[in-house]
Amino acid sequence: MQGLFIEYIILIFIIVALIMLANKLRIAYPIVLVLGEDRRSVRAFERTVDGRRLEFFQNTSNDLFQLIDKETGTTWNFEGKAISGALAGRQLKKVFVLEDYWFDWRLYHPDTSVYLLG
Repeated sequence: MQGLFIEYIILIFIIVALIMLANKLRIAYPIVLVLGEDRRSVRAFERTVDGRRLEFFQNTSNDLFQLIDKETGTTWNFEGKAISGALAGRQLKKVFVLEDYWFDWRLYHPDTSVYLLG
């Protein structure tokens, strides 16, 4: 179980590093990264709809994975589809995400530092 937790933390750090890199390179579109209920599936979407930048929060009022955007109150599923609200039926544009395992990452990036919590 501890190994899975460490892989999960490493995945989070990689995602944060990618966001920081995107900001530093001033990539033209804002993205939202979504981690699935299985804690392994990752998806990324552009978070701009009709030129409007959306901010997302997880809906914790039920057991389903759902996001709600702050600007319109629209509910979105893990596939990036608006399932209810002002933008119902709309689809967020997918952004390519490379998922990797720690052993594979370490093979190609041997100088990577690992920090253990606790």
